[in-house]
Amino acid sequence: MPSIRGPLFAQVLAGAHDAAEKHGLTVVASSNWNSGTMARVLSANQFDGLMICSPNDRQIDELPPSVPTVLIDSDPALSTQNRLVVVLDVAGGMRTAVEHLIDLGHRSISHLRYRRTSYSFRARHAGFADATRSLRVTEFSIPPEEALDPTLETARKLLSDLTPPRAVVCDDDIAAAGVYHAAAAFGMRVPDDISVVGMDNTDVAGLLLPGLTTVDLHGEQLGNLGIEAMAAMLRGETVEPLKEVRTHLVIRQSTRPAG
Repeated sequence: MPSIRGPLFAQVLAGAHDAAEKHGLTVVASSNWNSGTMARVLSANQFDGLMICSPNDRQIDELPPSVPTVLIDSDPALSTQNRLVVVLDVAGGMRTAVEHLIDLGHRSISHLRYRRTSYSFRARHAGFADATRSLRVTEFSIPPEEALDPTLETARKLLSDLTPPRAVVCDDDIAAAGVYHAAAAFGMRVPDDISVVGMDNTDVAGLLLPGLTTVDLHGEQLGNLGIEAMAAMLRGETVEPLKEVRTHLVIRQSTRPAG
């Protein structure tokens, strides 16, 4: 996983553990493996298969072709006989988030995005660009470090303009929580002064006040499907390309009509 601490990846891991138990498999979780770690672990035959969630391009290039591999939330074009992809319609989820704000009358929308290059985030950014072609858009990029401070700092920049946005879509629920904190610091209220939409539908979304409208990425289902595919590969079965996992918008109280 990109980060053990990520709330979405915790959901994926929970789904993977539940499915693995049914098949008598054991899941060992780690994060940020470099090429040296991957080569050492796989050459020692410690594992029967490898499952990577939201892999970056470098990790994919370094994958040994002989090891059964499942890629979660990755480019469907990478699927081969010994490498399956659990495809997530993350671009469609981003379009749904934007369309929700458009339906509420918003025509100027900001995007709080991560400066990451994995397929998952490229798809989010493409989905946002596609849905906002006829709108006024501002984008603010969060540095790639796995830390809260850059997220909060970028959220403050987003709202510090003389005419701050009235609606913002965030790349995940953590970034959306950063907007909540920044809004409070500037005396702004969600959703009265700014509508906020996140992505992931992790526990964070339900804990925020008001509750965060967000796109459900079905993390547990992703983990479950990944292990089911892996178990079939390890049994020597031919596994058909997996169906795309659809996302859906969970509407709570963080958005309101443009006024």
